[in-house]
Amino acid sequence: MAQPEVELIELNENQLRELVNAQATWRAFEQARREARLVRGSMVWKKSGNGTYLIRVSTTGAQTSLGPQDDRTQAMYDAFHQRKEPAQQRLKALKARLEEQRKLNRVYRVGRTPTVVVRALAEIAAANMADQFMVIGTHALYAYEMAAGVLVQTSAMATRDLAIAALRPENRANVLIALLKRADPTFRLNRKRQVAVNDAGYAIRTIAHAACDEALATGRKFEHLVVAPNGEMASMRTIHPLDFIRLKTQLADLPTRDPQKAPKDRLQAQVVQALWDGYLHRLG
Repeated sequence: MAQPEVELIELNENQLRELVNAQATWRAFEQARREARLVRGSMVWKKSGNGTYLIRVSTTGAQTSLGPQDDRTQAMYDAFHQRKEPAQQRLKALKARLEEQRKLNRVYRVGRTPTVVVRALAEIAAANMADQFMVIGTHALYAYEMAAGVLVQTSAMATRDLAIAALRPENRANVLIALLKRADPTFRLNRKRQVAVNDAGYAIRTIAHAACDEALATGRKFEHLVVAPNGEMASMRTIHPLDFIRLKTQLADLPTRDPQKAPKDRLQAQVVQALWDGYLHRLG
């Protein structure tokens, strides 16, 4: 049976402008957040015995000695305090700019990635764990279409089930559920099925590291900003579009594949191929 033709609607000039602005703002915010993390907590002098020591105090109160007071530790102390306030001020300013951009994203209808997905990704990034998890499956299409500057008009994107792969063995479902609850406190984990479901019925499945295809864990990665209907933003990390096409085609051709899922696999492979041929190949 022939697959339906893929319809791609390009974002208009205003939407493309705000998408570019959103990407720039998000990159600046992420950089500011990285810099602020380096000066979290405090650094103080503490007398012990006959000496004075430089102590790094974490946000949880844990203390680590950096050595006795000398030229080296004095330079560390001075540098820390010189960087801390500017880093905090820059992060505060960019949070305000991010909120301004969120409102513009909403007004111009820049994105349509489900809000719960964007919030979940944002919480993973806020925990500094973005490189430890990866979106796989249908939701990757939201990153691909944003990168292409188009909207995919097809049932290929219809799902209320987000799959997130853990790229490290220690990242069990309970690690992810703690982050999901920050995005939406109504998420509850079904440990038997390794799926968290919120009160709206949105499901987020955890794919354990051991169950990940080698291509997912070690293959090429693709990352792009995604935007929710309310304008909120997050970066989505997923597999490279060409790997998506290959894996979906292989799935569709498996004799054991659910006959109700195989047609959608083929359609999604066709959609991403159209995105690649028309737009994404320029990204390399």
